[in-house]
Amino acid sequence: FFLTSPSLRPPTTSENKNKNKKNAAMAMYATSLVAFAALLHCVDASTSNNGAQTDIIILGDSWAEGETSLTTPESPESLLAKVCAGKTVVNRGVGGSTAFEWGTGEVDTAACAEESGTVCTAANAFNPLHGTGYTHAWMSVGGNDFLGSDCSMTQETLATHVSTAIAAAVAEAPEGMKILMTGYGSFSEALEDSSCEISSVVALNTAIKDACETSPFRGRITFVDVMAEFGGSASTYSSEEWYADTIHLNNDGYTKMFSLASIQSFFECSDSDGNGDGNGDGDGDGDGDGDG
Repeated sequence: FFLTSPSLRPPTTSENKNKNKKNAAMAMYATSLVAFAALLHCVDASTSNNGAQTDIIILGDSWAEGETSLTTPESPESLLAKVCAGKTVVNRGVGGSTAFEWGTGEVDTAACAEESGTVCTAANAFNPLHGTGYTHAWMSVGGNDFLGSDCSMTQETLATHVSTAIAAAVAEAPEGMKILMTGYGSFSEALEDSSCEISSVVALNTAIKDACETSPFRGRITFVDVMAEFGGSASTYSSEEWYADTIHLNNDGYTKMFSLASIQSFFECSDSDGNGDGNGDGDGDGDGDGDG
């Protein structure tokens, strides 16, 4: 991302101070993302099913990668697989990655740089060496694009990034695979040295929802807004009970999210409605119309 002056005139002292503050905030946020991503990668939170038939694939950023329980790093375990009875899961999330990267294949962050040893593309995630035959996916993207811009990215631009990432996943996925998009929970506390406010998550999730609703593949996409599920709102921070830090869920948070009736129904978990056919509310907005 590039910061540009509003005009060709030399910036004033006040503008320089504001710019420096914004650059510092963005640098601090980027550093925290890299640190969290490094924590995940050092224990290889991404998983593989060694080419076997697999029900669910997880794609995206640290919200995606983090669902792999790190309680026993030597044997990562999918929390979704534990909560969604009868389903197998492969997690190909990359902490710190952006929707822009997943959609274009271009490297925009340190998380996806060649030296990181990770590849943030749908083609790599759907490599049959990891698993095959996926019927469902959970994709978590957009958060790093938005927060990485110090929450200054327009909703239109963010929605375009997310929509492009969805399209890239569909292009590599098995025919008919359904995609769940959840957005993000509210922060558990204020972000330090950042212009992002607690209400910024509303703009973030709205852009993701817009991308889902305008996508040419919207018939295969379900959007579930989870922002309020952890006690937070546009004006209230989420409960620390569900968070590992300011932004990321802990194991209890993931378990809570994956236990939601709308998500259980989407993944057709065997006990979601008593018969395993997944015919619950379907579209994630609670109205039961299943129109995605």
